[in-house]
Amino acid sequence: MANRYWTGAVNGGTGTWDTSNTANWSATSGGAGGASVPTSSDDVFFDANSGAGVCTLGANVVFRIGNFTGYTGTVDFSTFKMSTAHNGTTILNTGSTATLLGSKRIEFTYSGSTGSRDITGLMPEANAPDIYVTAGSDTITGGIRCRNLDFTGFSGKLTGAFQYVFGDLIMSPTMTTNSGTSQIIFASTNATTRTITSNGVTFNFELHFDGVAGSWSLQDDLTLSSIRRVRSINGTFDANNKNVTIGGYRTQAGTKTLNMGSGIWTVTGDNAGLGTATWNANAAATGLTIIPGTSTITMTSANAKTFEGAGRTYNVLNQGGAGTLTITGANTFANITNTVQPATITFPASTTTTVSAFGVSGTSGNLITLNSSTSGTRATLSDSSGVVSVSFCDIKDLNATGGATWAAYIDNGNVDSGNNLNWDFGGTPTVTTELTYRLRSFTTPRRF
Repeated sequence: MANRYWTGAVNGGTGTWDTSNTANWSATSGGAGGASVPTSSDDVFFDANSGAGVCTLGANVVFRIGNFTGYTGTVDFSTFKMSTAHNGTTILNTGSTATLLGSKRIEFTYSGSTGSRDITGLMPEANAPDIYVTAGSDTITGGIRCRNLDFTGFSGKLTGAFQYVFGDLIMSPTMTTNSGTSQIIFASTNATTRTITSNGVTFNFELHFDGVAGSWSLQDDLTLSSIRRVRSINGTFDANNKNVTIGGYRTQAGTKTLNMGSGIWTVTGDNAGLGTATWNANAAATGLTIIPGTSTITMTSANAKTFEGAGRTYNVLNQGGAGTLTITGANTFANITNTVQPATITFPASTTTTVSAFGVSGTSGNLITLNSSTSGTRATLSDSSGVVSVSFCDIKDLNATGGATWAAYIDNGNVDSGNNLNWDFGGTPTVTTELTYRLRSFTTPRRF
């Protein structure tokens, strides 16, 4: 094993890195050329003494460890690639000042199962390399900024998520992720749509979308663990009609779009586990565009969860867990439903929630509680037309309005717990009542 420093054939640091040209390599930083060309057993350094010229790859090259810290020159990959088959602490540090051109492909081919490989570097988007982890069942840690990130062939664990991904992400179906507080940040100023392919992997860290002009589209279903969120900051997150399972959703300051598609969004987290509202679009509602599509948001936690909708329009919101679902904001829904009984849905006091349908129902002995967030102060439900009929619901502090008939007949197991307005709690029409009406109409004398 030896250290090899790029020096180039001249003091400016310009030359070709291939498998035979020894003039470009030194055994010391800033030293004379003539050292052997680095191999997979050698550590490669491009540093402040390597000159600001252009290193052009003339072949696929290999090294044990690569360190580009302090280098201000250019590496032109042309159509070639760099590879390392080593594992260990910081096997690659791209630094932050080099300029990369060409294919910019760096592969990690270690095939063992022990130890870990640390990949780091703070390249800006224009210079960020493509990272390919093609083998191994060990652990990958990373704080690197990269363009495309591809784990195809890797069967180990990703821990300490990559800092920035400016391009596509492809996970390997045989890999796992380690739970942690770090995140993958999708950030790009390029308007080209990037893709995310999960291949069935559960992400145990957050995914942040922070590309000023960037857009990311799912290629398959996305799953995060129950204490991890998707965050919208800048750019577009397009579910592309895939199913999304997340601990929660949160916005931050910026201009962002959430395109929800036609899939099911299963939100598994709760307020306590996330430390904030489970669905928190209010965190920075300014600059937020939500395209609801025909999606369903189902909130499944058995603990308390809050849907802070920021006054936006959604398709279906479903109460899918025993924990109380609290809704805030003057939101609009195509429908509000439930799939568990008993359960509670709490609406925002002194605020109107607008719906086109209201498919809420309990069962005998397992009522759905519908109430206001402030006892004694009504919340308002508004539907513009038709008949809204609920069954086995315990209703309190709710004003029903908008033009529709709101039917909560006692005969259908509903309970009027007080301070309600414009609900019809009367008995349901029976078959006998309908027949009596028809007979009376038939026997009433008619004048000619």
